[in-house]
Amino acid sequence: MKGMKSYNTLNDYYRTLFGEKTFKVPIDAGFDCPNRDGTVAHGGCTFCTVSGSGDAIVAPEAPIREQFYKEIDFMHRKWPDVKKYLVYFQNFTNTHEKVEVIRERYEQAINEPGVVGINIGTRPDCLPDETLAYLAELTERMHVTIELGLQTTYEATSELINRAHSYDLYVETVKRIRQQVPKAEIVSHLINGLPGETHEMMVENVRRCVTDNEIDGIKLHLLHLMTNTRMQRDYHEGRLQLMSQEEYVKVICDQLEIIPKHIVIHRITGDAPRDMLIGPMWSLNKWEVLNAIETEMRRRGSTQGCKLEERRLPMLRPLEMAHQFLAEVITKEDVVVDATMGNGHDTAFLAQRAGQVYAFDIQEQALVNTQERLDKLGLQDVRLILDGHQHVDQYVETLKAAIFNLGYLPSADKSVITLPATTIEAMEKICARLEKGGRMAIMIYYGHEGGDIERDAVLDFVSQLPQKDYTATIYRTLNQVNQPPFLVMIEKLESYRHG
Repeated sequence: MKGMKSYNTLNDYYRTLFGEKTFKVPIDAGFDCPNRDGTVAHGGCTFCTVSGSGDAIVAPEAPIREQFYKEIDFMHRKWPDVKKYLVYFQNFTNTHEKVEVIRERYEQAINEPGVVGINIGTRPDCLPDETLAYLAELTERMHVTIELGLQTTYEATSELINRAHSYDLYVETVKRIRQQVPKAEIVSHLINGLPGETHEMMVENVRRCVTDNEIDGIKLHLLHLMTNTRMQRDYHEGRLQLMSQEEYVKVICDQLEIIPKHIVIHRITGDAPRDMLIGPMWSLNKWEVLNAIETEMRRRGSTQGCKLEERRLPMLRPLEMAHQFLAEVITKEDVVVDATMGNGHDTAFLAQRAGQVYAFDIQEQALVNTQERLDKLGLQDVRLILDGHQHVDQYVETLKAAIFNLGYLPSADKSVITLPATTIEAMEKICARLEKGGRMAIMIYYGHEGGDIERDAVLDFVSQLPQKDYTATIYRTLNQVNQPPFLVMIEKLESYRHG
């Protein structure tokens, strides 16, 4: 199928994010599921095979590191030039263990050369606070995606397929991830064709999923009826009707039309081993199915989100707003500053858009972490400076944009924090060197000791900027607990117009 797709594809998203084609490398890490081992139920989901949806993994019995290299060797037969990888802990529930075990298993694969991120398949009832804390640490090292199996929003269906968790728990878990692991991406899994669900119910599953939850991606699966599953009995006893290709294409198109445009479509059809599949057999012709979906979308004149009211789009989180605020003015000709390098997330963001980046930090570990991130992303034209941001004038004459993340370096010495005096000095010097039309974004984290003092100093400084030269705005939530970070945005005016 030539031309741009009618929906936001995962392949396009990864090419934009990582600058090139990137593999997802499936790994069997030896986890189980709470609805299999008796934690919450027995037997597992009725549609699930004994491999826990990991039937395509090349060498599931091999050690984790060996699995990783066997998978990429297999993939390189078709795509020999790919050099970036996402480790995908796919089958069963990959957070259903003590955090020490999770850490030990993950670390066997995610430190290999070329790994730029981790995707974690799990359930909403297997993410305790200590596990989320570890995932938050990982977001400072790499791209993290948490893939949450939902499958249906209907409690009757959930009970029928033995999910053993409620939709309310799912919604609450998404909120907890957003609060505790704010840099992680969340992907929801839904299955079309579950027993007793009508076309209207399948569309409603998607509507609820994208409106009730602040998610970044969605996987839409066709129900594959597999041998040696509990659902096989439902089929033979007449409680399950397999979908036709025409029915499936229609429901997928109806679902795509109500998914917000910013949500990445991770999958709209899946793969199943031919020797294990009872039906629908037409699903084996994957490209025919994909082409049929695209053809129907074009026949309708539809695109992703075309029937969704704009009010359903979620508000941007403060850090997302900071990046959008700066991206609007940065070009490849510009000099920009990351005043608080940290683990390099903002540095990498700026390096993808500007001509030259100057990034500052006083901790050597920050430079090491940032350089690793830049190398993995293939980003250059960045100068990493082991110096306080208050000395910015010694390195930069003029700049188009700057960003601050005030607080401490995550996963490092939390006693080393940004300080009011040096922060204000840096802001004064950046304001003086900021081009007209240039912008500065200041993320203020103040939950740590001394953070409230720095917060007040910054707000006092910004409030006194002359209105003929600057516009200053605060972007913050008003009803969140635990001292959530907020954003201060400053723009240096091109010219002053009297009202």
